[in-house]
Amino acid sequence: MQGGLASNGEKGFGFYIEDDGNGFTNRDKHSLGIGLKNVRERLNLAYRNVSFSIITDEGKGTRVSIEIMN
Repeated sequence: MQGGLASNGEKGFGFYIEDDGNGFTNRDKHSLGIGLKNVRERLNLAYRNVSFSIITDEGKGTRVSIEIMN
């Protein structure tokens, strides 16, 4: 996100967290761990318009993107 605009052009705030670790396996992609599940639920309770996505590739790492739009 740049200049206070979300990826869809709306005003908001966004950030991402990534690592270059093992990533998730195909089985793990369909079930979030308790930590990620709690973060997603809390964001949805606190904000009306939240985008939460996980991009992962086994053996190459994981990126969690969060955008909060007005």
